[in-house]
Amino acid sequence: MHLAWKLQTQIMKISRRDFVLSLLVSPSIVEAEPLIDLKKGSGLFSFSDHPHKKSSFQFRQKKIEKHTTEAFKAPSSLTRLKNNHTGEEIFLSSNLSLLQSDKINWFFRDWREKKSIAMDQSVVMALNNICGDPRLKKPSEIVYVHSGYRTRATNNKLRSRSNSVAKDSLHIQGKAIDFSIPGVSPRLIASIAREVLDGGVGQYESFVHIDTGPKREWIG
Repeated sequence: MHLAWKLQTQIMKISRRDFVLSLLVSPSIVEAEPLIDLKKGSGLFSFSDHPHKKSSFQFRQKKIEKHTTEAFKAPSSLTRLKNNHTGEEIFLSSNLSLLQSDKINWFFRDWREKKSIAMDQSVVMALNNICGDPRLKKPSEIVYVHSGYRTRATNNKLRSRSNSVAKDSLHIQGKAIDFSIPGVSPRLIASIAREVLDGGVGQYESFVHIDTGPKREWIG
């Protein structure tokens, strides 16, 4: 009896050791997933849903696909933005993650003062929707951003040179964007912007202004 108990204990030790070793090796072949996904009822560890089996933890493994250069190419559906002053480029999608928001905020920064602000996501998404409208028939995939966020100091400098710059411009709050699309008239862009955006739309000779302020329109 003592010998049988000792043998059973040794087997349990081996089983536990093998299980621990499997956990150390498994990260290289297991896709990164949450331990438990409450919404999907799954994760790295999940319960068996087989009707003839008792619920138990299962170890889920997935085959990792090899990355190719195609996986890193930007989909054509994304809006390609280029800062008219810094030359920086960024691709804008319809879904904004926290990481994307940080990159977007820096892209739309006041390049003169090298300062950024949390851009109003509504005006950023409006820009994406306007640029993605099929009626534009863009000959170029690039959308040039002329102005995003401005510090009050920058806004005052620009206001001293032009009467078209408002004292309390919404650019100061990160709620306005000036942009242009090569080969597309500001008139057409402004026309579509008025349909897409429930805010301000300004049509200028070489660019279009959009903001998330009160609904209004003007030609500068």
